[in-house]
Amino acid sequence: MATYGTAAAITLSGSGQLLSQGLANNLNHVVRYNTVQEQSTTSWSSSTVGDAVGLGSTTASAHCTFTAWSLLGGVGNHVNNQASCATPSWFAHNQFAGGQFAVHPGLIALTNCLWERVALTLNNNGSANAWYLHNNLFRGGSITYSISGIGSLGMAYDNLFDRTSITRLGSSAYFTSGYNGYVANCNRFENSQGGDQVLTSNPVYQTGSLSKYYYPTTGGLLSALINAGSRQAVNAGLYSFTTTTNQASEGDSQVDIGFHYVALDASGNPLNSDGDGIPDYIPTPPTIVFGPLSQTVYLGDSVTFSVQAHGSPPFSYQWQFTPEGGTAGNISGAIGSSFAFNNVGDTFAGSYSVQVFNLAGSTVSQPALLTLLSSEEFAVPVVGSRQDYRFKGDTTYYVDGSAGPVELYGTTVIEGGAVIKFASDPNAKLVINGPLQCQTSPWRPAIFTARDDDTVGYRLTLFTGAPVGFYASDALEIALVSRIYG
Repeated sequence: MATYGTAAAITLSGSGQLLSQGLANNLNHVVRYNTVQEQSTTSWSSSTVGDAVGLGSTTASAHCTFTAWSLLGGVGNHVNNQASCATPSWFAHNQFAGGQFAVHPGLIALTNCLWERVALTLNNNGSANAWYLHNNLFRGGSITYSISGIGSLGMAYDNLFDRTSITRLGSSAYFTSGYNGYVANCNRFENSQGGDQVLTSNPVYQTGSLSKYYYPTTGGLLSALINAGSRQAVNAGLYSFTTTTNQASEGDSQVDIGFHYVALDASGNPLNSDGDGIPDYIPTPPTIVFGPLSQTVYLGDSVTFSVQAHGSPPFSYQWQFTPEGGTAGNISGAIGSSFAFNNVGDTFAGSYSVQVFNLAGSTVSQPALLTLLSSEEFAVPVVGSRQDYRFKGDTTYYVDGSAGPVELYGTTVIEGGAVIKFASDPNAKLVINGPLQCQTSPWRPAIFTARDDDTVGYRLTLFTGAPVGFYASDALEIALVSRIYG
């Protein structure tokens, strides 16, 4: 979009809104006719140039991403909020060259923008407002600021100021800064909260795939800015961005100070880690592609629920539990893609779900039902045969006979304190085809009993043979070639 003349090219009145949404490798452009070489040189040096965009009412706003703005040095405004704008405006991943950017009382966020020789004015005129400057690179140019109104807030964090003149015009009582990069012997913001990095000489940038302000992968003054910011990159919205020529994305690291480009793959395209054709830097809401799955377990077991999400990374998670007959609630500390717990008890029965978040939104999985079997229903494996099987003490086993008798080969060990329960099915029995070792005693017997009647039971001790009683005498069948010893 090329603008011309002394009046504002675009004036937003009422609740007017400007939306500009370019792409990382295909920016939108807002230019003045006389900054394009092929245009006529008429009025080339004119000092009277209208604003590219004027916010002419208190409810007007501009939301611009991946947009390049071009003006002659010091001439005209890229953006001028002419009124005390109460509606927030924000500019993210923009590139400004020359000209001015005037912010009067209002709400505005300038995030991850490149400013080349721009005169930025922040003046609240005593009115309440809020300004946020994060992860910008200012090369040359100037910043003048004054913020004094009650209820005002100004913040400048994680920016790099490369030989930029910074001047306070009035009070800075409501302005804070920190974790910024400065060149030695240049002006700085007041009221720093610490974390600033001072470069001892002028930084040397590297030319990369998208432009000329990358940091070297290793070494150099700019390396002091790597992982030196005030917060994690994901919280700065820069997870899939980079500052270095090797295109290493920020990921979960501490954010680098300064301006970031979108990270590219080996083919020079924006990263697309999930293969959906949508670059990672364009936030797409999460969707659940797998899990969690319902499970049936025994008391005392361990359980793991997992989920796999599709969308723009990074993801965050919050698992929720709804007890049987109860209401849903968040599980404290359950914030990963998997949720595991041990020694399941009666109170664990219910449904489990997970809410998945990313920068674009959130979604909730279908509930996974956790069904618990009583401790009386620990089932001895009934498929095939078992070799050298051990019935552990203080454990209850259940033999249901649905797949035939349980054939046990090798040495079978029954520890004291083991409880083995049998269904009424005639096939609900153990067939011992090898030595039987009873590690029992009169004060710690092994119990053989019916599944439905805990009052009937006999202890199995050395040389007692098969137990008799409820549900037939062949619950334990010992082959003639077997031996019983203890």
